[in-house]
Amino acid sequence: MKRLGKYNPGIVEPQMLLAVIEATDIEAGPGLVDLSERPEIGPASWFLATDNRFIEDRPSPSHFWSNGGWVLDAALDTAAFVYAERVWRDSELGSVVWLRDRHRDQLEIGVPTTMTPEQFTELLLFIQSLRDWPQSEAFPDTSARPVAPAFLEQMRVDQ
Repeated sequence: MKRLGKYNPGIVEPQMLLAVIEATDIEAGPGLVDLSERPEIGPASWFLATDNRFIEDRPSPSHFWSNGGWVLDAALDTAAFVYAERVWRDSELGSVVWLRDRHRDQLEIGVPTTMTPEQFTELLLFIQSLRDWPQSEAFPDTSARPVAPAFLEQMRVDQ
């Protein structure tokens, strides 16, 4: 059985594999590259070329194909989870900074503020907890994420 990567021969770099196949009766050539010595290249989908039968999809980007089955690479899985949690944190920060800035601007120009002083303090504490989240012992456990103040949901709707 050979492992071959299918790609589009009409595209110049960068190239992306369309699929990884296992076959006995197909040779590498235009559109197919031999991956037998490249176990680190995981398939987007696997099928046996002789009967075009698809087998189980790759469960996640953290899995790799080994000995006829998918194996979870724990280091990749942890790294992906940490990355996803940082993306969530950055998104949360980005979604509230405008509110903090608006309140500060309203104070600066002497107009009535949209938030009460208590709400502003809650917002600042939430922002700080988001900044501290990656250093928390519970990070990246999503169940331990910082919790937004209740008033924020209405503020986001009114935005």
